[in-house]
Amino acid sequence: MKGFAGPNFLRAFARIQQAANPSFNLARWAVGRVEWRRQRHSYWGFDYSFQVEAHTLVAPGRTGWNLVVFVETWWMTSRSVAVRTSSWGKLLRGRKADVLAWFKDQEAKLPA
Repeated sequence: MKGFAGPNFLRAFARIQQAANPSFNLARWAVGRVEWRRQRHSYWGFDYSFQVEAHTLVAPGRTGWNLVVFVETWWMTSRSVAVRTSSWGKLLRGRKADVLAWFKDQEAKLPA
């Protein structure tokens, strides 16, 4: 993983989120010592719809970190297929290496 917008990071992010919140119904949970909060904003219209999820991850302590990851999805009239999806993250506090190491560690704990 090189950064917070690349496919390797986003794949790890999605796998860890799904393992920790399999029904996607929680707005707040923890993965180890890291607090994970999700806020969803959406608009459902006749011609188009969109949804933005903001995920805030907070690792406590002196060497802790704060990361926000946005997941944006757009649909046209038929909501069965998304016409655009984009995701990216931004480190708000802490060291990038610490965050990426945590994600690698958490992903290694998941079943193959």
